[in-house]
Amino acid sequence: MPSSICWRVSRCGRGKKLVAAVLLVLVFEVAYMQQRSMPAEGRHAPITWEDVQQVAGMEEVRGLIAERLRYTINLEDRYRVLALLIALRSLEQGHGHGYRPAELLERAHERWADGFPLNSERQLTIYLEEMVNLGLLIRLPGDERIYAMRSPNVVNMLGTQPELENELRDTQFDLPYDYNPIVARRSLGTDRRTRVQRMSPLTDGQLNDILTHRTTLVPCTPALSADLVERGIQLHTDGHGLTVVRIGPDDDLTDFITANSRRKSGSRLLFVDLRGQDTARLQVATDRLLDHTRGAQPRTDSSSSVPRRYAAVLCDPDTAAGVVSAAGLVRPERWTVDSVRAWPESPFGSPRERRSLIEVTGGWPMLVELAMHKVRSGMRQQVVFDELRAEMTVPERAKAHLKLAGLSSDDVGQLSTWAQFYTDEEHSAGVAVTAAGDLQAAFQEARLYEESDAESALIAAEGLLNHLDLLGVLDVTDRGQILDPVTFRAVKAIGGDL
Repeated sequence: MPSSICWRVSRCGRGKKLVAAVLLVLVFEVAYMQQRSMPAEGRHAPITWEDVQQVAGMEEVRGLIAERLRYTINLEDRYRVLALLIALRSLEQGHGHGYRPAELLERAHERWADGFPLNSERQLTIYLEEMVNLGLLIRLPGDERIYAMRSPNVVNMLGTQPELENELRDTQFDLPYDYNPIVARRSLGTDRRTRVQRMSPLTDGQLNDILTHRTTLVPCTPALSADLVERGIQLHTDGHGLTVVRIGPDDDLTDFITANSRRKSGSRLLFVDLRGQDTARLQVATDRLLDHTRGAQPRTDSSSSVPRRYAAVLCDPDTAAGVVSAAGLVRPERWTVDSVRAWPESPFGSPRERRSLIEVTGGWPMLVELAMHKVRSGMRQQVVFDELRAEMTVPERAKAHLKLAGLSSDDVGQLSTWAQFYTDEEHSAGVAVTAAGDLQAAFQEARLYEESDAESALIAAEGLLNHLDLLGVLDVTDRGQILDPVTFRAVKAIGGDL
């Protein structure tokens, strides 16, 4: 696109967001450009101002621009409330009408008292100035104490007057997220191949627990990003003066413990990968590591120079459940509607958007990371949601998820006998509760157990629920436990044929 056209687009009151959205459609929507005839000299078809005007009028582009604008005001719900109130004033009285800070504070306090205490006019003015710098507001010429929307186009992108009023009335606004180590996770950087930002499977609180317990079991499945556990621990321990030593399942643990015991300086964390090993081997390794790490605990402040010893054992969930030990235990978990607030600069700013994200991804790390990447790259949220939902209807993708989550063919077969009685809509409504009695009835209905063997069917149902809980595929609701939405859809997609 010629630079002169880019300049003309940027002057339309929508700025960089419009330029980006128009370019996205012009460059990537091949069907549009294919409508154009090629020049006689065989060169590429030029992009004209008329092309830009036509694309800018497309519903898809307008929706994309509006969503980009929403990311700005959703950075903080105080921005959002202020933008909606000032936009409503513009719709009611015409462009160029706005608020003085004192009057705006009263209106904002009526809408959200916790977010706008009546004694916070100075802070409110700071928010307004930030919104001016973000390109949302202007100070009116002649009376710079009045703040108004920058452009009628911005107001139109936010919505109609009834839509804005409904949003202010019906939305549950959130105070800014305060750092909470229980849910906060560190970024592990960007995947070189996919460019997706990867996050630690362990929270900051869990990483601190690993150093508190000295020896810790970390049961984890591939779907919960088991392959990133070591990286997460490495990043955390770098700030504690620790060196991480990796020990694989084929390595001799005794050799590493002996070598570490002989060291006179330098603190270390032994990262032992025992995935795929049985309970007996895990039990022996855990006992040995406990003895090793306890032996290095300083008894007094004067002995603090003694090298510190720690151990983290990555293992399978079912195997860890069979270990009897004083070792610590941290379980990587899926993202939740609450914990995803801790994601740095998340494009899913509102509670409704976060609920939709978790409903579509189930909170599974790789799916949440992919959704974040796609939306940040310019795709509309609903398009991303539709794509991710559609993927789980493909049998191959569904099978891959179930295997990564640690489910066996027997597990899937049993679950499918129960899942057949529920639709996706019923699951979303919380009706598809995985109670032991319901599973027992499904097992007997499918002739997995005879009617006379109800006790065995109930034992099998309780065993399956315990296994599912260890794998982290169950969600707790007011009605009881249910399968996470992605696992439920995957089971439905393959009908038990893993």
